Amino acid sequence: MLGRLKLKLNSFFLEGHSRTLLAKKNIAESFFIRFISIIVSFIMVPLTIKYVSTSSYGIWLSLSSIIAWINFFDVGLGNGLKNKLTEALANNDFKTAKILVSTTYFIISIIAFILLLLFYVWNNQADWNNILNLNTHEKDLNLTALIVVSCFSLQFILQIINSIHSSYQKISRPAFWNLIASLSSFLTIFICTFFLKGTLLVLSVALCFPQIIVLLINNLFSFKNYYNKIHPTIHSINLKYSKDLFGLGIKFFIIQISALILNQTTNFLMIRSFGPQYVSSYNISFKYYGICTMIFTIIMTPYWTAFSDAFAKKDYLWICSAEKQLINVWFYILGFSIVLLVLSGFIYSVWLGDLIQINKNLDFWIFIAILVSTFSSIYVTILNGLGIVKMQFIASIISSILFFPLAKILIQFYGPSGLIITSILCNVNGLLLAPLEFKKFKKKLKINLNENII
Repeated sequence: MLGRLKLKLNSFFLEGHSRTLLAKKNIAESFFIRFISIIVSFIMVPLTIKYVSTSSYGIWLSLSSIIAWINFFDVGLGNGLKNKLTEALANNDFKTAKILVSTTYFIISIIAFILLLLFYVWNNQADWNNILNLNTHEKDLNLTALIVVSCFSLQFILQIINSIHSSYQKISRPAFWNLIASLSSFLTIFICTFFLKGTLLVLSVALCFPQIIVLLINNLFSFKNYYNKIHPTIHSINLKYSKDLFGLGIKFFIIQISALILNQTTNFLMIRSFGPQYVSSYNISFKYYGICTMIFTIIMTPYWTAFSDAFAKKDYLWICSAEKQLINVWFYILGFSIVLLVLSGFIYSVWLGDLIQINKNLDFWIFIAILVSTFSSIYVTILNGLGIVKMQFIASIISSILFFPLAKILIQFYGPSGLIITSILCNVNGLLLAPLEFKKFKKKLKINLNENII
């Protein structure tokens, strides 16, 4: 039996298209790393709640999710770089690759500095208690916000390295460095519980600073050991190439803004409409079912640049074969998520005890939202890799416009669950339009789908 299993594993990892084998290798490595990350993140939730209370934890989640919007102000350059750099590497054009990397770092550094400066001026006058509609007055919110924004601004620049890892189709590397960052934050919080009183200010420093330090080490180590040929230099900055980055990047930016509205504003609307306790309940359920998202994301992530590479080399048969493979994988995710739903009550009681009560109705709709988002990611990832984003661009604008009025109506009928239902309804692109767009792509090329080259 062991011999048969070994034979199947060898067949899985050693047979097939070279591009698929690389994706499988990245997926296998990422699974091991992310498994440890799941354990760390799950242990961190009760540790953090005990340290600062359920209410303060909810405030932190809302504040950090609002400030995380700064990551979307790269105007899509990160994703634009990912596609263009993959294309340059596919053609062994390291000179262009170096220019693209240097120019991206330069432009994003300028944007980050301007955003930080503007926020500093605005934050001096901001009333965060009023913004978050808090009944109790929280101290040091302005200082906490400034610290978080400063860290996010640095992260904004340093996380470009993850796009470079992806372009080289080394997807397990970002997962590894994210694990190191999570472990660092966990250890920092754990140490703080012995020496410092649990406040939002201490929590923000403990969670943010380790992330920045690890990202900085990631950049320095990676360019020295892996990507020396394309490391950024001042002399390689060429703003003429910004047109290539911005051309596709602007569309990605609008799509990112839509994703921001559909996903990241939920914490803000939840805390204003229902209070910080519901934010904690929502995020815990999202983290729980997010196991499915994480697993599927591990599988999907290598495919973005793999699709870009295949498209650059006109390997259309591989693209279509990969689509069928990913659909089959999604059905396994469907089965696993149903198991999680059935066991949710038992797992919450073991995991959290009496620390917090999970809203069952909200929990169910998050389960549905996770299934919708994972299925949608298949065709969104394919089209992103191919650079076919016009329909997604238009749909994202429409969804963004409809989100707030639709959320206001559904909240009145369904309470907190109305926000999740709104996000599901506004995900029409990934659920319907993207699959139709890819079908149109296949029809145009008249690809023989019966040929399997995976």
